[in-house]
Amino acid sequence: AQKKKELYGRERVYCWGYGRLGKLFAEHAEIDGFLDNDAKKQGHADNGLPVYSLEDVLTKHPDRSFFIIIVTGQHSREISLQLEKQGLERGKDFCTFREWGVRIYEQTGELLQQYLELYVTDRCTLKCKACAEMIPYVEHPEDCSLENLKADIDAYFRVVDFLLEFRILGGEPLIYSHLAELLRYLDENYRTKIGRIKLVTNGTVIPNENLLSTISDAHAELDISDYSERIELARKQRAKLVDVLNHHNIDFAVMPMKSWVEMYHMPFRENVRTEDGHKSFFQTCDYGCRTIWQKKFYFCAIDCAVKRMGKIADLGSDCLSLDVQDKDAIARKLLDYDRGIFERGYLEFCKSCGGGMNCNHNAIPVAEQI
Repeated sequence: AQKKKELYGRERVYCWGYGRLGKLFAEHAEIDGFLDNDAKKQGHADNGLPVYSLEDVLTKHPDRSFFIIIVTGQHSREISLQLEKQGLERGKDFCTFREWGVRIYEQTGELLQQYLELYVTDRCTLKCKACAEMIPYVEHPEDCSLENLKADIDAYFRVVDFLLEFRILGGEPLIYSHLAELLRYLDENYRTKIGRIKLVTNGTVIPNENLLSTISDAHAELDISDYSERIELARKQRAKLVDVLNHHNIDFAVMPMKSWVEMYHMPFRENVRTEDGHKSFFQTCDYGCRTIWQKKFYFCAIDCAVKRMGKIADLGSDCLSLDVQDKDAIARKLLDYDRGIFERGYLEFCKSCGGGMNCNHNAIPVAEQI
């Protein structure tokens, strides 16, 4: 309680978000329970930690002697507005995970991050028209160099002390030629710095025995994007993939794919917005997928993808170089950049992007093939 009071000025601390990130956060931080807007989750308990509604917590603590940390993949903006409508103040009564990371760094000197994606291959078993990584439009698909990926990872963890979730994706990561070696490298060098390693697969590939053993040894997990309603190959392979993962005691989650939004047009065309309009769009989008490439930290994985493909120029202001030896010299910049605080106020690709689900209502069919 004393430690909580020093960090937050309160003795009760709650995590908003009873999802995968919130549960993972609870494994590494001392909290008193969860909050969630989903009525189906409320009333449950996870390792003795109850799940409340906001109304429950306000009733339980009429003196508002609590602090809330928002730990969600998206929707932190909407949740913040919901809390503010109840008279709660950002910084005083609640903060996001990334704002919490600033507090931890100021108190302990340790730099913590919520989420990172590592892109490993252009190759894929599908050709989704609206792929966020734009895989079907890569002219010569190839695997990323293992040595380059190791260098990116080394540069990142020279600065970052702990990462809540590390996601490996492509393309289809299960066909990346060096996936087993990459997982072993992460396991041997950085496993204590990573809360959870996730492989994001489209569910069409059954890993071989060597890869399955490596995934298990590294305590990595799979997120299976469920395209079985639309993709025949995914439908045929899913049951087999699930059986194989269960046999090797590999944790996984089948992620229902109910809706996509159209984020871009090919060829790209700029949206009609003013400079202030681009900034407002950036703040509303709240796209949470950070990534690294060429020893640089990118705020948006999609912005990085189009620059990796050479579709738009890399201005340098849309990323942060990690190629430094002095952690303190870059740590504060990384904390600010991770919260979307940088001089321009938006990314170059914002001009052509329709945004994520927070601000984009242009629904399209899931996994429509070219």
